[in-house]
Amino acid sequence: MSVPDSYDVVVVGFGVAGAAAALEAARAGARVLVLDRRGVLVRPGALAPGRDPDGAPAGAGVRVRRRLRSRPRPAVPPLPTLRAEALAAGVEVRRQAAVHELVVEAGRVTGVGYAAMDMLTPSGARYWWLDRLSGLTPRLSAGLTRTLRRAAEALWHDASEVGAVSATSVVLATDRAHWDFVGPAVWAAGAARPAAASSTRRRLSVVAQGACVPTPELEVRAWCARETGVGASPDALAELRVERTTGRVCVGKGAVPGLFSAVPEPGARGEVPPAGSALLAATGRRAGRAAAVLPPRRGHLRSVG
Repeated sequence: MSVPDSYDVVVVGFGVAGAAAALEAARAGARVLVLDRRGVLVRPGALAPGRDPDGAPAGAGVRVRRRLRSRPRPAVPPLPTLRAEALAAGVEVRRQAAVHELVVEAGRVTGVGYAAMDMLTPSGARYWWLDRLSGLTPRLSAGLTRTLRRAAEALWHDASEVGAVSATSVVLATDRAHWDFVGPAVWAAGAARPAAASSTRRRLSVVAQGACVPTPELEVRAWCARETGVGASPDALAELRVERTTGRVCVGKGAVPGLFSAVPEPGARGEVPPAGSALLAATGRRAGRAAAVLPPRRGHLRSVG
């Protein structure tokens, strides 16, 4: 399904945060692969020669502000421009590729497992249309939306192929609510101290009683600890956090080796930054920069299905 190749950084998601992370890592000299579930159509011509990153003529914004005292340009370029810049910097993008697991070797995240559909095949093109239409119909008919989504999921289940890509580091740039596939890797990486199975049950009962609302990732990690009887320390069952300066994903007192987040932590009330915000872009850039400076560990992309 894919030609074997090597990568330094794998970015999961190609929104504002993912595009910013991929672009920054590529500018730092890393070879970057982006895996995105949606069939995003990127126009390489979105960034024309002689234009600023936001698509305006070079220096035009400065002249306008000086002469007309207009409002300054947005701090974050439009998403199509960010994506086009990433492609121009050498970032490779695999569309309609859903990551379902993180690969762990010797306690370190070293890659991802994914399922994908080639958009150039009849099944891939059909899935793209079903997915796109399901995103346009919620305001028209909830029933039609459910029908389209069920058809898309059935097609994905029947026609998608699986593969794996290894790399020096992985950057998560998707909604934290969809990080359930991260749980087994965090548990397997041994980021927390092992504990007895009875301690796991006590900790899980606190979560189940509603003392806190666990994320899907924590629920999966707690299940791994319960089933194996290891990794049940308080650190092991703490929510993941993200270092502000580097974007490293941490649990308890330590970082998960090889894993970064381009998505900032939610606020005190659980609020998340809106799409296209400067905070998303800044967090993505920091994560991409930090992921690119790790010691090189050349990986490869392989098809297993």
